[in-house]
Amino acid sequence: AFMVCLESSACNLGSACVPPGATKAFTFRLRHAGDPGFDPLFKGRRMPDGFPGGGNGNTAAVASIQFIIPFPVYFKVRLRNLRVHGERVVNPAVQSAEAFFPLVDDFGQYVHSDWPTKVRTQDELQQRHQAEAAALRESVPTWNRWGGWTAGPQLRATGFFRAEKYAGKWYLVDPDGRLFFSRGVNGLSAGAYWLNDGERAKLFRRPRPASGNVFNFYKDNILAKHGSAAAWNEFQLRRLQSWGFNTIANWSEPALYQAQKMPYALNLPLPKCPKVGNIIDVYADEFAAGMADLFGDKFAYTREDPYCIGFFVGNELKFGSATHIGEQALAAKAEQPAKRELLRQLQAKYADMAACNAAWETNFGSWDEWLAAEQPAPTAAAAQTDLAQFSRAFAERFLRMSREAVKRGAPNHLYLGSRLMSPDYFREYINELSAQYCDVVSYNMYLLHFDHFRPRGLPRDIPVMITENSVGTEERGLFGTLVCAGAMPGDRETALRELFTSVLRHPQLVGLHHFVFKDQTLVGRWDGENYGFGLVDVTDTPYQEFVDVNRAVAETMYDMRRTLPRAKFPDGAD
Repeated sequence: AFMVCLESSACNLGSACVPPGATKAFTFRLRHAGDPGFDPLFKGRRMPDGFPGGGNGNTAAVASIQFIIPFPVYFKVRLRNLRVHGERVVNPAVQSAEAFFPLVDDFGQYVHSDWPTKVRTQDELQQRHQAEAAALRESVPTWNRWGGWTAGPQLRATGFFRAEKYAGKWYLVDPDGRLFFSRGVNGLSAGAYWLNDGERAKLFRRPRPASGNVFNFYKDNILAKHGSAAAWNEFQLRRLQSWGFNTIANWSEPALYQAQKMPYALNLPLPKCPKVGNIIDVYADEFAAGMADLFGDKFAYTREDPYCIGFFVGNELKFGSATHIGEQALAAKAEQPAKRELLRQLQAKYADMAACNAAWETNFGSWDEWLAAEQPAPTAAAAQTDLAQFSRAFAERFLRMSREAVKRGAPNHLYLGSRLMSPDYFREYINELSAQYCDVVSYNMYLLHFDHFRPRGLPRDIPVMITENSVGTEERGLFGTLVCAGAMPGDRETALRELFTSVLRHPQLVGLHHFVFKDQTLVGRWDGENYGFGLVDVTDTPYQEFVDVNRAVAETMYDMRRTLPRAKFPDGAD
């Protein structure tokens, strides 16, 4: 697997994977930066062709093309016949403000592009809903009510989900004792807000609301199709079963979790408390108090619910390098709880300030002076060792207290970790600790292949769930995506099949959750993300070819997991 970028990862053209020994051709769309001479009034992670930033590159002066391989120590590739072809056609709409605004139509779609499934009338929404409802299928025939494998072995039934190794591979086991692989969808929610404030009103064809300053095009579209949020909720459960999914994953509507019709995994929000640098301060009194009652009344319904697989606590926390948290504490103010804990640990190790100075190669007159200083990390070996020990203790406290909170609030359910992100893959300490405290370790990783998935420091014989992953699309007027598998028809679907299959081969992986259910807003959410990677677009129209492939793989996923040999690592390691 590899990414293709112009100059740097800021201009990521796409991603692809090649099976061992195979030869494949790939086509990616060049993303052209430019200066149209006017402000587009939004800054998305992806911008229309011809604007600066947003993943576009200076194609008139390309000095390098990068091929970034996420697992470079495991394999080699040979590139040949690299070429540029075709002719750039500049959309007249991006050449002047008068032509560009408004760029969002009444349904939330891009005005200046056309595609076969573009919605133009309210009647079309209803017609599509009726046609889709008539075509939906029942759940996969070999699945039970949980989505477990009825044709597989009968294991011990406990009434709740658990993780267990069977025939050399890890699985979840459903409440009835059947093998279960979690194929889930994140973000089953109607929430998708578009800020309409000040000059941004020019972005939209629709007049500003009578009250408030936001639009929710997706919610308006589903209400036009379904009539109510409750009817939409019910329809999503039918959709997921028809499309080959068996898990409602993170960031989804609470009503879907509580419906008791499909297994789910959800996030328990962290307590509101001070941060040390860019991570929650686990030594703050507010953290301990919040973790003592993390469930409260809001999540009491999960305690005895057999449909609840388990819980995440936190999401993509900024654990950083081996010394990062210690460095953040060192630079904090004197009253920061984490800094005071670091001081306590140093005082327990060193007889006095002079001993610490000698080891750290610093020159503080007293511990009070040390505490008051908002200092950069010393480079002395002893200082680096102490900061690494503190960082590890900090992360361990977070994971231990998270596990205790889950087991206290819902002792029959799984603690699924904190949804580690891609940089954590290489951070030995956090992977070791996660394996120690989590029932299943979770990673949000946007890769197209997992044959060589082997996080540094993670034991080889524990269960792991991929809790965010995607194959994106640049269709239907979208400006770009996070993981583009190619510019040719069928590239997205081919990549999904290969991705899903690679996960089923891996003996540690017990689940794969797609991010996200619907495309993000065209002009960007709160942080500018506006990627196309939904199962449906803003009009609630499915990417039918994509979900059809998911269904096809899901129908055979248990047989595939049972029979497919695991990928071999080139170094011969198991």
